[in-house]
Amino acid sequence: TGAINATTVITAKLMTHSAATSIKSGTEIAEIVLPAAAAAGTRRSVKFNPGQAVAERYLGVTYTVSGAKCTAGNIESWLGADAEVPG
Repeated sequence: TGAINATTVITAKLMTHSAATSIKSGTEIAEIVLPAAAAAGTRRSVKFNPGQAVAERYLGVTYTVSGAKCTAGNIESWLGADAEVPG
């Protein structure tokens, strides 16, 4: 992540669903909360076993912003195997 407004909090959720267009209403697998004070340069990982019972066809990440309006910063998400390195 890049610099984010001081009182902004970003909540990222890893979701799975049977339809690509319905990720937001899918099953939550993991949630990461990024308070702005700790977000800059932070990397968080979630390990997910694709064979677990909640796994459906599509995976996606949703973001929710709370606190101050987010007018600066960036967040990147990456899905891949353990052996892969994000670009």
